[in-house]
Amino acid sequence: MPTVFKPLRRACADSVVRCFSPHHRRCRRAFTLIEIVVALGVFGLAILAMIGLFLPAAKSVTANAEAEAASRVAEALLTRLRALPLDTVGSYLKTEAQLQTENARPDYNPATDDKVFFASLAGDKIGRRSETAIWTNGNVDKFFEIALVRNATLSPEPASSGTGSSASASVDPSALWLAFTIRVRWPMFQPTAAGGAVQVGALPTARVPFDHSQKQVLFFAGSVRR
Repeated sequence: MPTVFKPLRRACADSVVRCFSPHHRRCRRAFTLIEIVVALGVFGLAILAMIGLFLPAAKSVTANAEAEAASRVAEALLTRLRALPLDTVGSYLKTEAQLQTENARPDYNPATDDKVFFASLAGDKIGRRSETAIWTNGNVDKFFEIALVRNATLSPEPASSGTGSSASASVDPSALWLAFTIRVRWPMFQPTAAGGAVQVGALPTARVPFDHSQKQVLFFAGSVRR
């Protein structure tokens, strides 16, 4: 072997021996505390990012489930209304103008509205606030708030003569059917840890005592025949 390569080979061999020697300080170097902290920080950020991706998905699943429940509740209420006299159903209807007025009022409280129906999330309880036999747990089960809005095009309000019983009639005596829109809004009440319920959006001391802007809303078409 040429003489020029012998020193180089000897230097490489010495380096390998030193590196595998347990007494060589540079080869025994471990992770520092700073490196461990940085690694844990990067791992933590990755976990948070993954959680951030899952939360919207979980909220979307919940929202879809509640929307499906609202559809079932609207159908169940419609079945109940079809078993009632047409005039009784007409007495529950609101006009579009009345609904808009209530939406614009900061002090409108649907919990005290006799024309509003309520329903549980499971849909096994549906009724107005005056039907206390249904709401044995108070407001705990009132998850959905339901308003019936007259379809003024298909079922206009009866003409009022201004006197007699016809002045307050809710349905045209000659009408064979009644068309309306079912507005389902939620959540109405949320249960508390103490076993009671708190009305969502209710802040009696605030400038807007009843704020319904954060609630979910769906509309369904409905009709009943005489």
